[in-house]
Amino acid sequence: MFDAAEWEDYWRVGPVPAAMIYAAAEELGFPFPADFVELMSVHQGRIPPHGFVPVFEGPKTMFGPLMHFVKSRPGELAARRAILLRHGYPVRLVPFADAAGQCHWALDYRASAATPKISFVIPELGYDDEGAIVPVASSISELLTMLEDE
Repeated sequence: MFDAAEWEDYWRVGPVPAAMIYAAAEELGFPFPADFVELMSVHQGRIPPHGFVPVFEGPKTMFGPLMHFVKSRPGELAARRAILLRHGYPVRLVPFADAAGQCHWALDYRASAATPKISFVIPELGYDDEGAIVPVASSISELLTMLEDE
């Protein structure tokens, strides 16, 4: 599930020490789950080999590329979140992977500050719309088992 050889570079930033990810978690005010830290420390800025998840009926939803923790680079998680917050983004969400258009994947701390779920976010619907934030998995590990080909 975390085999680096199978993932494709997108942002070309390479692995990051777990300490940097934990520092970002502290800065954001949310504890990152261990499976998230493992995923991001190895695969930040990369796309998984099977990059689609069945979220809705019909076509599967794209997963990736993963954002990263390198400051002042495109795709940086904290900067992306700060921009989203200025546009009404829920404060208990932390984006971590892109999808098509403005849609993305997020750690969803709305139900629990300690154990986030994984949700698919559709900003175009407006964050007050009940269909804008779709819970998909209970953990990163579960989400990764759901990855499929298109």
